[in-house]
Amino acid sequence: MHGMQDSLDHQGNCHVDRIESQFDPTTQTGEMLIFRITGMGCQNCANRVHNVLIAQRGVKHAHVDLRTSRAVIIFDPETFHLGVTLDAVRMADPSGHHQYRAVALPGLSM
Repeated sequence: MHGMQDSLDHQGNCHVDRIESQFDPTTQTGEMLIFRITGMGCQNCANRVHNVLIAQRGVKHAHVDLRTSRAVIIFDPETFHLGVTLDAVRMADPSGHHQYRAVALPGLSM
């Protein structure tokens, strides 16, 4: 998955590097979907969920907001699979320490 980077710092805290998307809204298009995300407790959690979202087939851009517990993606409806993406978020932490859940909120816009 796009080389997701999880590591532990010297205090044993989880650190997750955020993967940036290459989406250019001036030249690319897509549909938008908003998710409610549960289980995030810090910015590293938000980065982990972001990285999982951006790694999904058809996702062109992702933004995860820890404060509002929301994620927004821009996706290609021809290649994007909602069920696969929801499962990927649920399994975003292979250690099982965090339990993330995503619920699509259709009809909402930014």
